[in-house]
Amino acid sequence: MIGTVTFVLLKELLSTHAIVGNLADHWQITLGMSIIVLVALLPRGVMGLGDQLLRKKTPRARPAQGADHG
Repeated sequence: MIGTVTFVLLKELLSTHAIVGNLADHWQITLGMSIIVLVALLPRGVMGLGDQLLRKKTPRARPAQGADHG
């Protein structure tokens, strides 16, 4: 569902002359290229982007030094 919303918003943005000017006449090509770039940059999808942002903000727990693992 989030992917569909993202797709529709991207389509609307790219087909609006006020935002992208004359490029809006070729919104299909721009949308296709945008999808290719998003798939390449976000292999886990839009939901994976949220996971990546959360991981960067939360510090990782470090293992205790000198702890015996046996």
